[in-house]
Amino acid sequence: MADTSPGEAHRRHIVYDAAHKYVFIANAAMNRLEVISAVDQSRVARISVSGATSADISADGTTLWAGSALNEIVAVDTSTLQIKTRYEQAGISPFPAAVFDRPIEVLSLATGQCFVRLRQSRSTEAPLALWDPVSNAMTDLTPTAGALFQNGLGPMARTGDHSAVIVAANDSSGNAAVFALNGVVSTGPRSLGSGDNASCKLAVWDASSPGQFKISPAKVAVQDIASTAGGRAFALQTAASIEIRDSGMYVTAVPTAAELNQIPGRVAVPGLAMHPTGALLYQPFLTGAAGGPNARGGVDISDACSGQLHMRIFLPQQLMTDVDALHGDFLAIDENGQRLFAITSLDGSPQNAALTVVQLASVPLALGSVSSPTISAAGGTTFTIRGSGFQAGIKVAIGGKPTMPTLVDMNTLTVVSPPVLTGPQQLTLTNVNGETVTVDAAVIAN
Repeated sequence: MADTSPGEAHRRHIVYDAAHKYVFIANAAMNRLEVISAVDQSRVARISVSGATSADISADGTTLWAGSALNEIVAVDTSTLQIKTRYEQAGISPFPAAVFDRPIEVLSLATGQCFVRLRQSRSTEAPLALWDPVSNAMTDLTPTAGALFQNGLGPMARTGDHSAVIVAANDSSGNAAVFALNGVVSTGPRSLGSGDNASCKLAVWDASSPGQFKISPAKVAVQDIASTAGGRAFALQTAASIEIRDSGMYVTAVPTAAELNQIPGRVAVPGLAMHPTGALLYQPFLTGAAGGPNARGGVDISDACSGQLHMRIFLPQQLMTDVDALHGDFLAIDENGQRLFAITSLDGSPQNAALTVVQLASVPLALGSVSSPTISAAGGTTFTIRGSGFQAGIKVAIGGKPTMPTLVDMNTLTVVSPPVLTGPQQLTLTNVNGETVTVDAAVIAN
């Protein structure tokens, strides 16, 4: 059963269950959910869900929420892999004589409620609703941000901790907003770039590349969104660039790398992912037109701040692209960014789809965040560094002064700062294999 409308905003077809080490895939073409073991890639189960269009894990990890192109939301027990409940939906009517009753995308929240993308049959326009499974009631969120939803709902993504959802407009305004758990806009809407004229551009300068500005066009459509685990940062992708924005939706970086464009015919496709700490970007691509006979899929892994390309992975097949190359997300990563799960296909069609799993020998070293941006110049400030690819024996230097870190896990270090001069301090991380990363003004000493 397929009910897909070319041109509608994409949705996520794949989700990784860290607790049970499963990968859940919404397979609308076969009217089911596929459950694959992340350990040995064997098929664990097939769960019958007619027109399954999206998959998401609940905040407590006990429920898989499946959206569908029919008028029902399906809850699956992640332990038994049995359907717990089917919730028939009456839909909402944002305006007269129009009923939106197809819950094609469901994102779970920490409260147990869900954000739901609803649409009509064969329609690309979709409003956003807040759904309560206890009462099976939908609340239309269109009035909360009328300017954002003038042309319906664009891409959306939740934070890793299920505390918020970032939503983009389904037009070229470039508007996006962060919604809190109660369905109220907490930040935004803000437009990518700046200015009131379509020709205006945002220019970002960084000390790491003092001789150039990184340019991000204003008022362009958001094609994809990704978030860190705690919503500290978001990545928003357009046809021209990627912007990294903080929790207040202010631009912190416009990562660029010339290497990303060195493949002739390279086509960026949805599925953008951020390392849980915000240190890395995972950008899926095709080497040619979707469905083309010689096209292959791949994933570029780059520094989320500088844009430096750390790793380029070519997949054995092209990424599955559904109706068009901008229709669905078919990439997920694990809790450490070390395993990549991609839905691939010989020709891009669902009939020939398969799950490709990539296990990185090591995750690239990168800095995500520091828990305390201010330290004492006298030394003795204990703070946490979050990032990726931390190895046993890693070395840390602040302002050129070495300090002995404690390795908590491959994404976390605790550090006691050494005595330094007052002012902004450079932070350098060096793994035992020689891999190093340096970030200017990472902390300020007072």
